[in-house]
Amino acid sequence: MCGIPERTRPRSWLPFLARNLCSPSSVILSELSKSRATRFLVTPCSIQAFKTWESRKNQIQQ
Repeated sequence: MCGIPERTRPRSWLPFLARNLCSPSSVILSELSKSRATRFLVTPCSIQAFKTWESRKNQIQQ
């Protein structure tokens, strides 16, 4: 498969991802802005990822 090592192929890391996914909460944000309605499942991981992304973005802007 294009010289990609076996351990990095999707088939081998999908079970790893499935085991490590956060359990979804029942909260769904349906609208992030008036211009576009984006739906995504809010999980502890997605909240943490957003906070990390936002803090990095703020550091870059300073």
